[in-house]
Amino acid sequence: MDSSGDTHSFVRTSDGTLTIIDAPDACGTYAQAINRGGTIVGSAGDSNCTSAHAFIRTYDGTLTIFDVPNSSSTYAVSINSRGLLVGDYKDSSNHFHGFLRGVDGTLTSFDPAGSTDTGPASINKAGEIAGSYKAGGRHGFLRAADGTITTFDAPGATATYAAALNDSGETAGYFQQQSAPFQAFVRTADGTFDTISISGATTVVASSINNNGVVTGFYDDKNAEHGFVRNADGTILTFDVASCLGTTPFAINEKGLITGRCEDQNGINTHGFLRKP
Repeated sequence: MDSSGDTHSFVRTSDGTLTIIDAPDACGTYAQAINRGGTIVGSAGDSNCTSAHAFIRTYDGTLTIFDVPNSSSTYAVSINSRGLLVGDYKDSSNHFHGFLRGVDGTLTSFDPAGSTDTGPASINKAGEIAGSYKAGGRHGFLRAADGTITTFDAPGATATYAAALNDSGETAGYFQQQSAPFQAFVRTADGTFDTISISGATTVVASSINNNGVVTGFYDDKNAEHGFVRNADGTILTFDVASCLGTTPFAINEKGLITGRCEDQNGINTHGFLRKP
């Protein structure tokens, strides 16, 4: 966000070069994900800030805006290494539905049975999609490449949110039991759940999982948010960005590089960070 309150997106290359991304005539541009080929997806508000449109930005800087037909807003949230894109859109009744966009631009809408609000979060190399949906409470789902949808809930959960999916079919996310704070989980491809616990934490949220099964996310100890890394063997390392009051990781890649944001000691300014293993 600039000094005028306008939101812009950016891409940072491995050598530290920053390039600003703005959709044409947008009141705000929000990048959500990048794949191995450097293609970025996200959404941008229209000139009146009344609706959103999805965008794809290729490595060479070409930016394409698109919408799901008859939607009031369209949001792109994840793209895999093959160029398959997933997101959600809002209909005229303000209900959200998931969509898959093929490399040829074909759009396929989907919802778990009974869903009144579908929120895809991640797509892996095989084209499997993880996310959450609302049907009474909140539940997780996994959509196979052939379109078959499997729904799930963390043990004892009244709300389950799938946040990330790796190429092995492992899902990371968080869940809630009644009105208790959020707890993080990892769900294996065979449906086995493992809860992520951190001593002294009131809330634990898993935000990303890489293809080595390493998870990152954040936890709250009533004073501030802190980052964590959970290795595939279950060991957990916590961390904070120096001189920041709160640390919130968002994504981890195969090399263990973690990106996220942190707030300064005054809790006013927000900064991005890159953490190396």
